[in-house]
Amino acid sequence: MKKLISRIAAGLAGTSFSSSVWVSLFLTLTFAPTCYSVPIIVLETQYTTAALGGSESVQISPVPISDSLVIIATNPFTGVAGNVTVANANAGLLEVSGNTSAFGDYTSVGYSTAYAESDLWFSPVASQTASINIQYYAEGHNGSGYYTSGNFSLVDVTSGNELWNYGWDNAPLAGVYGAPSGINIGTLIQFTDGASGNLTVDTDLNASDTYELIMRTGSDAADDSEQESIQLTGLEPVPEPSTFALICMGSLALALVRRHRG
Repeated sequence: MKKLISRIAAGLAGTSFSSSVWVSLFLTLTFAPTCYSVPIIVLETQYTTAALGGSESVQISPVPISDSLVIIATNPFTGVAGNVTVANANAGLLEVSGNTSAFGDYTSVGYSTAYAESDLWFSPVASQTASINIQYYAEGHNGSGYYTSGNFSLVDVTSGNELWNYGWDNAPLAGVYGAPSGINIGTLIQFTDGASGNLTVDTDLNASDTYELIMRTGSDAADDSEQESIQLTGLEPVPEPSTFALICMGSLALALVRRHRG
């Protein structure tokens, strides 16, 4: 390893750029945030999904997950399977979504709920202001978003300050199966375009602090159907600094080898 580093340093010394310039150039080109997103280092993740409808399913995982439940109810008088109860929940790094559907009550199965949560702890690569954009969607009873809920919040864990907390509450999340109790939606938001909305929050992030981003959706259906989603942009997960160094060293070594061969 020492010999490799020495060869890289010697090779860089013979170029018109200093090693620091090469490193900066490499990191800029390789990890430049797309669409002006702020690069962040992901420290920990936890995803939760729940589906309920006659039977139940709950999952908690450190990686993105999906949960689904489908029940086909048979009419006890005709023996024909005609009613379907559905609950789907999806939790990803910067997005959550779900949908529920339930019609009829042939076998007392005419109700379903779904819940999805993404919990992300991160630190920004550098202190800067992030323009975080959140797109949210809800389609419920009569197309109004009824019987759906959503919530997204950001907390500076280091200082203990809640930076923002928004959501809608047409089906209280605390009452949706799988949702934690005591959820507090700070600022109620209104849909600006029928069943969809868009919110941009300029947020000052400190590189020495840890942040927790939580996104939740939930809905319940009884002789109707709903769907809901939240998607966030403006943050760009990148490898940890130690990974930066390894990738950078490998790239510079490859460039040096090519230079000598040339």
